[in-house]
Amino acid sequence: MLENMDEGRIICKDQILQAVDEKVLEISATDDDPEKAEYRKMLSGELARFRKSIEGRIVLTLSVDDWRYAIVVRGSGIYLLLEHVLPKELGVREEEKIDEQYEMISCKAKLLNVETYSEMHNISHVAAVTRIRRGKIRSAVKVGKQWRIPALAEPVERGYRSAVYGWHNCNSARHCYIAPEVRAGRYGRQEGHGHREPRAEEVGGTGELRHDPVR
Repeated sequence: MLENMDEGRIICKDQILQAVDEKVLEISATDDDPEKAEYRKMLSGELARFRKSIEGRIVLTLSVDDWRYAIVVRGSGIYLLLEHVLPKELGVREEEKIDEQYEMISCKAKLLNVETYSEMHNISHVAAVTRIRRGKIRSAVKVGKQWRIPALAEPVERGYRSAVYGWHNCNSARHCYIAPEVRAGRYGRQEGHGHREPRAEEVGGTGELRHDPVR
């Protein structure tokens, strides 16, 4: 057991590596959706690359209580963020709030051609290209005349997902994010406008899955 695990806060390099290892074990123990087996295998491989990247870097141990590290998995890659957290405060904030966020280390996902990506997700070549053109796989890039898709980008189901939008103060010009209270509804818009972004996950300061700011 690692020391300084203050309510699950990630404050040092050893805890970052431990969080990655726990996530890999969680993925390997998940087999409830056989259709996503290839994606889970790819995610485990990308996490291993990210772990190796962390091992070769100097990561400062945080000594101030309101700062922490967070590991974010996006369609474009895996990132280590440094976050400043405003704690709960009676009559002011019912939950913790992240008011500053900085990208420290990034490990970009491998780029796949459309054929490989389609086979991994059991969709047709035409369906993959159509979703790219409609903006459903926004992390796709064009290399010459061919599309390339990051290995971690998940295909989006047809229709809309209801979402709540807001603003997040961070060091990026792109602040739009999906709030944690997103509800999975195929066409419902009760909580906001329909959203077509790929699902993103975050292993944050508490080691739990959270929705990540869209990039």
